[in-house]
Amino acid sequence: MDRKGPWGITGRSDIIPEEDENSRPRRRGVALPGLTSGLAAFGLAVALAGILVLTQPLPGRLGAAEAAGPSLQERRHQRDQDKRLSNEAEFTSKICETGISASIHWPSFETRGRNMNVVGRCDVALSALERLCRENKSKVQSSVRHVQCGAGDKRAVVISGSTIRYAVGPRAARDDHNFVYKILKRKL
Repeated sequence: MDRKGPWGITGRSDIIPEEDENSRPRRRGVALPGLTSGLAAFGLAVALAGILVLTQPLPGRLGAAEAAGPSLQERRHQRDQDKRLSNEAEFTSKICETGISASIHWPSFETRGRNMNVVGRCDVALSALERLCRENKSKVQSSVRHVQCGAGDKRAVVISGSTIRYAVGPRAARDDHNFVYKILKRKL
């Protein structure tokens, strides 16, 4: 039955008036107009707050981007740097007349700047080898097959078998080349 109820609600009335005119009418299933929009707004605010909280990384834990590993742009940069270092190693191999390969230990560079010229820093070890080859090829030919470059708290050179591990320091120094050269000359 359609009629206009006591609060101006048209349509099917769910309000059953009481017999006594002094008491308020009872309601069944009628929502007040402002209440539903208020509840919806509150629910939306709670949902958005939950999303914002869930997307923030927890202290001491990796966020989604860090856990996924390097981005596509970073992987392209690393691939480009690896190729450039390989080209530098080929040049060193020609000068030393032996097969010398080179690689970059990327996990050690994660805390450094994203746009760091890694090849420029790692080429120091290769150029020191080239200088040694110009002085005494047989020394390098018999003892070096691979150069690995990584980042460290301070610069260092470690010779392990036929591998030279060069750790670049946080800042480039003018004497990096001489530093590596002197260690290699003494230890090879």
